[in-house]
Amino acid sequence: MNKKFVLDKKGFRDEVFKADFMHQLVTETVNEIAQTAGDGFEPSTSMGKTRWHGMVRADDFKARKDDFDNNTLLKAAYPLKVVEND
Repeated sequence: MNKKFVLDKKGFRDEVFKADFMHQLVTETVNEIAQTAGDGFEPSTSMGKTRWHGMVRADDFKARKDDFDNNTLLKAAYPLKVVEND
């Protein structure tokens, strides 16, 4: 009974990475990051060769300076959450 499982990579990629629900998930995530970062940060999504890509960028000088000085996008993407142990 030597049966092997062979993953259909192209089918998996088409069904998961290129699916509409993945596009919605990426769009929601970049919108949330841009909103958390504040004014001057613009979200965008695009389809790559194999999957959806999301990007948030500083759209004006003030936002670029804020991001450079304070790591605004990094903090918006990975917020520090303090959890107290009981």
